[in-house]
Amino acid sequence: MEEIDLVLERLTELHDTRNFDCGGPTVLSESMRAGYCLRDEKLDRLRTYVAVKATEDARKADGTKDVVGFFSLVAGTMPTDDLPEEARDASYGMPLSLGVIFLDMLARHIAYEGRGVGTFLLLGAIQCAVEASSIVGAAGIFLVAASDRAYRLYKEWSFIDLDGGEYTGYNRML
Repeated sequence: MEEIDLVLERLTELHDTRNFDCGGPTVLSESMRAGYCLRDEKLDRLRTYVAVKATEDARKADGTKDVVGFFSLVAGTMPTDDLPEEARDASYGMPLSLGVIFLDMLARHIAYEGRGVGTFLLLGAIQCAVEASSIVGAAGIFLVAASDRAYRLYKEWSFIDLDGGEYTGYNRML
């Protein structure tokens, strides 16, 4: 299948999330369909960006656009004890925790599997995290790989597995 032309937009009421199905962890699809992502966006709990088709005909008759995929980011901290040994440097007096940008969720609609949407979303999340870290200071992107496929994608992009190097079903990565 060929890749599709996409753009990222902040999640609003103009994005139709009712039929979102990532085909994977239920919590990802339900968070989008049930409106939890939009609610949390409005309450400034996180930022959710959606991938939508970049074509002129992307907007439906009711003015909304179908969501092809999405990711959510939030600022947070992680204990330095969770870092791999090679990442710790006691000579600098490392604090007890480090600021991170938490990639809370990332999912693409099942209908777009194999079309580069996951990579597009991850690149968008990295770009947003880099921009945010220049303002608030963050040592990296922290995430949890919730599927083997996601784990492999994150490993391809040089994320470090904090839980030992083999996918266990819920791996923390930086």
